[in-house]
Amino acid sequence: MDIGDMMFAAGVGVLKSAMSEAKFVYKGVSKLLDDWGERYLKIESITYRDILQYVRSVKDKEPEMCMAVVKKEKETADGCEVLVFCCDKDSEIIKDKYGDLCGRKYVCKTMDEDLNRAFGNKNIIILQ
Repeated sequence: MDIGDMMFAAGVGVLKSAMSEAKFVYKGVSKLLDDWGERYLKIESITYRDILQYVRSVKDKEPEMCMAVVKKEKETADGCEVLVFCCDKDSEIIKDKYGDLCGRKYVCKTMDEDLNRAFGNKNIIILQ
């Protein structure tokens, strides 16, 4: 299964990695990161498939989700942080049935080739 098939299967549409196309405003991001605190998934390597599976799982439970924003943060010698925010049609981070903002923080040493290629020279990917 190639990336296009995975995206279709995830039901999230077309990948856009150009920052100029990202109309996402970081509404609620500081609150989301505060809410997460030290909660995150620490993994050796993150794959594009990991991101798509997470986005698909949120979309299955939260029908108002229209896009996901994937942001590469803080690259260090030890790896990087990858943040995933699930947003509605107004680019607001959605809340789950418990009232928590939907998103995930990964701390990883490496990213797979597909995810690196999707980021290119940008630090953000929009999945619609």
